[in-house]
Amino acid sequence: MEKLNKYEIEGRTYKAVNEHDAVKAAYKMAKNFSLKKYIGNDVWVYDANFSNGKAEVIVRRIVSPAAALGSIKSPRKAASSRENGKKGGRPCNHCAGDGGASDYDRKRYCPGDECASCGCTLGDDWYWYIDRDQAPGYPDFK
Repeated sequence: MEKLNKYEIEGRTYKAVNEHDAVKAAYKMAKNFSLKKYIGNDVWVYDANFSNGKAEVIVRRIVSPAAALGSIKSPRKAASSRENGKKGGRPCNHCAGDGGASDYDRKRYCPGDECASCGCTLGDDWYWYIDRDQAPGYPDFK
C-alpha cells in the first residue's frame, strides 16, 4: 500500500499518493489537466481544462515540521547510542518486563528457543529464563 501525502489546493487539503491524484480529486469536473511546471520546494502548477474554460491550479505538498527537520542527532544522543551499543544494544522487552512472553514472542518462539538478543530461554510456561536448565520443560521441551 502506498503512503498518502497531504496536498493543499486552493486552501483545501487533499490526501493522495501524488500531486496528480490530488488535482484529480480536487477538480473532478475537469475534462483533463496537465502539469505546466514544477516550481520547486514541492510546489507544482497544473492547467485544468473545463467545458467553459481553463484554470491554473497551484498544488503544494504539506510537510510536517518533524518530517521537514528529518532525523537530528545531537552529540549527546550519539554518545548515548554508542554506549548502549557497547552494552549489547537495546534490551529485549521480556528483560524489561515481568519475564512473560509477549504475543509477539509467542508467535516467533517455541518453548526451548533462545532469544537472539539476550540468550534467555523460553520455558513451557511461556516465561523467559536466564539459565536454560532452570526453564520448565528442560531438557525435553515440548
